[in-house]
Amino acid sequence: MAKKVDDFVGRRSTMTPEGLRADRRQLVGLETLDTGGAFECGAHIVAADTKGIGATQGWVTSSVQSPTLGRPLAMALVERGTARIGETVQVWNLGKGRPARIVDPRFYDPAGDRLDG
Repeated sequence: MAKKVDDFVGRRSTMTPEGLRADRRQLVGLETLDTGGAFECGAHIVAADTKGIGATQGWVTSSVQSPTLGRPLAMALVERGTARIGETVQVWNLGKGRPARIVDPRFYDPAGDRLDG
């Protein structure tokens, strides 16, 4: 039996009114733009020019130092995330902001060369 290309786990949830909202939070990667190491999990994502004042646009879901890539990696749920790839934001935690760039969440082998290779 061949797998349907348009069928996947969670498909039904993406077809609900909440899943179809244009401003829903989407999983994206975060790239640090300073030398402060990994971000704190749960830190808020705000616009780059707000200095922490204003509405939260999302939050960091996970962040680690990657020994393979030699730099910190982070994932976040951000409003309209995939449409904002390349945008600079502030990661705000405990009164301090750090700059970050929203990037594709596939940090290692994004083209799938090693996987399909």
